[in-house]
Amino acid sequence: LNYQCVTKKVCSEMGLLLYESKDRNKKECVSVCPYGYSNESIQEREKNVMTCRKCIEPCAKTCPSQLVNTIAKAQKLTGCTKIDGPLIISITGGKAVAKELTASLGMIEEVTHFLWVFESHALISLNFLRSLKVIGGKKLYNGRYALYVHNNDNLEDIWSSENLVNLTITE
Repeated sequence: LNYQCVTKKVCSEMGLLLYESKDRNKKECVSVCPYGYSNESIQEREKNVMTCRKCIEPCAKTCPSQLVNTIAKAQKLTGCTKIDGPLIISITGGKAVAKELTASLGMIEEVTHFLWVFESHALISLNFLRSLKVIGGKKLYNGRYALYVHNNDNLEDIWSSENLVNLTITE
């Protein structure tokens, strides 16, 4: 902690996490685990210690609600698996939009509120949301819709059939 040596117990008592580097030569007391690591509680000699453990599969990452109207805003959601709130997409153009959206939004598995896609003329499908499994519906668009898609002139298909089979919309 700022180059001050502390015990695992002190690290834990301060509400911080123990991170051990890949080569195991360095241990740090950190407030947030680095990318590719998740928080895990372990019992160590009868003491509860929070550590950073390497994720075997992609780490779960919750991100706040976002209006995606540019590729740069989509890139802010790279690695997110859950959107806490609505996900709103209104992207009018850009180069290789579907490819960029797949790279940025392709790991999202859950949107807690609603998904609203409008005036996204560059899209022909929503297949870039390939991992989406749940639209939570905690809050609905206009109090009525968990999924609201309109004014997308070139949209031919919402999802391919294999994506749609795994999608659940709840309230």
